[in-house]
Amino acid sequence: MKKINVLFCIFLIFSITLMSKPQTTMAKVQDLQVESRYVTIYSLKDKSAIYELKAHEQMYPASLTKIMTTLVAIEHIDDLHKEIVLGKDIFEGLAEEGASVAGYDIDDKAELLDLLYGTMLPSGADAARAIAKHVAGSEEAFVKLMNDRAEQMKLEHTHFMNTTGLHHDDHYSTTADMAKILEIALENKTFYEIFTADDFTSADGKMHFVNTKNSILDIIHGDKKTIMGSKTGFTLEGGLCLASLLKIDGEDYISISGYAGNDFSTMQHYKDAVAIGEFIQTQYERKTVYHANEAIHAVPITYGNSDEVEVVLHEDITMLVRKDEKLEESILQNTIIAPVNTREPIAQLQIGSKNVAEKRMYPLYAAETVSRNWIEYLFNSRWFYIFVILFSILTLIFFIGKPRIVRTCRRIKRRRLRSKQRRVRR
Repeated sequence: MKKINVLFCIFLIFSITLMSKPQTTMAKVQDLQVESRYVTIYSLKDKSAIYELKAHEQMYPASLTKIMTTLVAIEHIDDLHKEIVLGKDIFEGLAEEGASVAGYDIDDKAELLDLLYGTMLPSGADAARAIAKHVAGSEEAFVKLMNDRAEQMKLEHTHFMNTTGLHHDDHYSTTADMAKILEIALENKTFYEIFTADDFTSADGKMHFVNTKNSILDIIHGDKKTIMGSKTGFTLEGGLCLASLLKIDGEDYISISGYAGNDFSTMQHYKDAVAIGEFIQTQYERKTVYHANEAIHAVPITYGNSDEVEVVLHEDITMLVRKDEKLEESILQNTIIAPVNTREPIAQLQIGSKNVAEKRMYPLYAAETVSRNWIEYLFNSRWFYIFVILFSILTLIFFIGKPRIVRTCRRIKRRRLRSKQRRVRR
C-alpha cells in the first residue's frame, strides 16, 4: 500500500510540473497592453522603431503639433533673448476654441526663450502664436515653414494647418511621423533642454511654467526616472496624446501614443507611457544577432572562377529585439558579375520584425575575392558575337570583292600611265 502511495505522489508531482511549464513560457512574452489606438516606440540608439501599433495610420496630433512649432521657431530665431510684445490678434479665438494657454495678456512683453518654454510646458497656444507671428509675420506663413520642414524630413503623412494643434480635418500626422519629428528635435540642444525641463521661470520673474509630468506620475505611481521629458496633447477628435523621452537601462527611447480615450481625468496617456516603459524593460533585450566576418549566406556569382561566394558583415549587428521573437531575414541582391572584391558591398541583409513595418538594412561583402572567368565571359558576351559577325562579314566582302578590286586598281594604273605618256609627247 505504501509503494502505491509513493508512486501516486511521484506521478502527481510529475504531472503538475508538466502542466506548469507552458504557463511559465506564456508569461515570459507579452504584448503591449495600452488604451492608445496608435503607438510608436523608437530606439534612439538603433535609430529605428522597435514596436508599432497602427503607427502609419492617420491621427490628429493635437498639441503634439507644438513640438514642430518649437523646433521650427528655434531654427529661425537668431536671438532667443529678444523681447517682443504680444498683440491683441494673438489671443483671438483661443478662449472660444478652449485652447490651453501659458497665461499671457495683451501687450505683455516676453523674451522669445520664455515663449518657447510657454509653448511646451503649459502647452500655451498664446505663446505659440506669438512666436509664429514674430518669425514669419503671421501664423499662416509660419505653418508653411512647418510643412516645408515636414517635407524636408520626408514625412509623407503629416500636414499642419496651425501652430497649436487645434482640430482641423486637414491637420494630421501619424505616430511614426511624430517620432521622427521628435528624434530630429531632440538633436537640438535648446529644444532638448526645453523638452526635459520640469519647470521654468521667465527672465522677468513674472511667469512660472510647470510641466505636469511629475505630479501626474506621482498620482499614477509612475517612475519619474524613466520618463525624462514629455509633451501632452488633447482634443476631442484626437483624444489624449503623449510624446515622451524614456530612459531605460541607460538607453533612450521615444514613445508616441495617440487617442488614449478623451477623458483627461483618467490620465490614460501617462498610464500608457508607464506601461510602455515596463514593456520595453521586461520584453526586450539587446543582443548580437551577427558577428563581423561571420558567414551569413552564399550568393551566386556570374562569370566568376567560382559559382558562388559567402557574404559577411564588416561590423557586428547588435540590436534590441523582442524576447523569444524570431526575426525575419532576407538577402537582397542584383545579378553579381565578377570580378568581386572584399571592399565594396555586393548585397544587403534585411532584418525585420512582425511588429514594425520598416526593415533594417545592412551591407554585405564578399568573404573573398572572385576573379573573372574570361572564357565564360567572352562566350556569353553579346559584344563578342557582334565582333565575330562583323569580322566574318568584312572578311567575306574582302574575298568576294578582291578580283574586282584588283581589276579596278589595274585600270586606274593604266589610265595614269597613258596620261603620263601623253604629257611626255607634248
